[in-house]
Amino acid sequence: MTQSESIDISEVLLCARYGELDELKTEVQRLIEQHSGSTPQAILARANDSGNTALHMASANGHADIVSYLLEHLLAMHVNAANAQGNTPLHWGAVNGHEEIVSLLIKAGADLLLTNAAKKTPLIEAQDAGHEKVAVELLKHMDPDMDEDAEDATEEKHLRRLLLHRRRLASASS
Repeated sequence: MTQSESIDISEVLLCARYGELDELKTEVQRLIEQHSGSTPQAILARANDSGNTALHMASANGHADIVSYLLEHLLAMHVNAANAQGNTPLHWGAVNGHEEIVSLLIKAGADLLLTNAAKKTPLIEAQDAGHEKVAVELLKHMDPDMDEDAEDATEEKHLRRLLLHRRRLASASS
């Protein structure tokens, strides 16, 4: 399969978005047969016109089984694929409050400090959307000094860490 060869991945993206794992596997197999020389990785790494991949769709909608399947077939670099707005699958998992998705993506090597077009990291997206547990999960991986029992930490402590994170971002972009 050549890079310029067109493959319609709309069905793959719909399956990932709506959590249809069996249908996703069937569609990937159909596309492999239809486009000789193609691989699951080559199909699953493709993006639509907005830059969204199957991993974006599954992450945004909290489908851990599909995220796990996709991570088995994708390269580490695909975990940090940014769409047209600069959002990675981690941004979408965080902004939608999917703690399990965030954990899976972090374990797969997602970059916690990538900013989107709005200059927001996944942590800021989670905090702005009111997803405290997801913000704590992200903070745990960003701050090695954070207590193991971070869930019991005070809101004030979390806010201080978030403010420090925002200051670091502001100084890095100036």
